[in-house]
Amino acid sequence: MRHFDVQQIDILDDNFTFDTGRAKEILIRLQQKSRKLHINLQNGVRVDKMDEDLLIHMKKAGVFKIGFGIESANAEIQKNLRKHVDLEKAVFLVRKARSLGIITYGFFILGLPGDTPERMRRAWILPSG
Repeated sequence: MRHFDVQQIDILDDNFTFDTGRAKEILIRLQQKSRKLHINLQNGVRVDKMDEDLLIHMKKAGVFKIGFGIESANAEIQKNLRKHVDLEKAVFLVRKARSLGIITYGFFILGLPGDTPERMRRAWILPSG
């Protein structure tokens, strides 16, 4: 990468974290090959396949921005979609990523089957702390 003076790569893989062992191996190799590479995971990573250890590997490799695929902040809508995203885990991961200095954002879909304006408003009220 130094030969071409690559400074940033964007990983456009919806399933980058699906196999966490593969993701860690890629991140470790990127870390070994580059002194200072900036990595953007802009497509969104799967919350159900993320953990604190993977976030630390991401930071060490140069990940500076992560999009989290959450879809809905309403547990009932999650269940209807068969997504089963643990919303508490999503909040934990976002906070952990931010504490590591990683820019975070989420992908949400409004108006999913079963959504109502009131449900969508209630879903955005996050616990304090």
